[in-house]
Amino acid sequence: MRFLLIINALIILLVFGNAAADPRLPENPAGPAVDDLGMKNKNGNQSWDFPARLISAKGEKRSGSLMLAFDSIEISVLENGTMEKRKMRISGIDSVDFMEWKGKALGNSRYAFYPSRIRFTLRDGKSYECERPVGALNKLLFKNARGIRAAYTFFYDRRKNDAWQNSGRSEMSYPETNPPADTVVKIIFSTGAG
Repeated sequence: MRFLLIINALIILLVFGNAAADPRLPENPAGPAVDDLGMKNKNGNQSWDFPARLISAKGEKRSGSLMLAFDSIEISVLENGTMEKRKMRISGIDSVDFMEWKGKALGNSRYAFYPSRIRFTLRDGKSYECERPVGALNKLLFKNARGIRAAYTFFYDRRKNDAWQNSGRSEMSYPETNPPADTVVKIIFSTGAG
């Protein structure tokens, strides 16, 4: 009888190889997200709808959902004197505040201003300031009852007659803290789009 058990064990080892000799526990699956809806976009890529409210520089508030091609985002933050990367699930973010912009010369007195100081506030109350560009948030697809449209956290401006065309102000640094009226300055994520 003992001989048969040894033969069976050898057969199992030969047939199933190391998997039978060294069984491993399966990896833990990712927890379900309650407030994000994964779906495929028209190109077959994964995309998510996140209920959110957008606030523009002029104070206009629009409720609906952001259509994002990602469900988490990585940012660089200064912590304990060193630059560290933090990966955050979008469903864990309460709000994103765009506080300053940095201009990039495009030529012919034209500039593109991209967010250069961004505060991420998490649902647990922690907040992180990022002083590096987060390109994934420059152009946002926003969906509400009126349809789908693009919303932007960056903007363009031009120097004309020693003044900025959008504002008429002459100070070179003026656009860095004063974006045009339609620029998105805050995203508030919610569990409902209302």
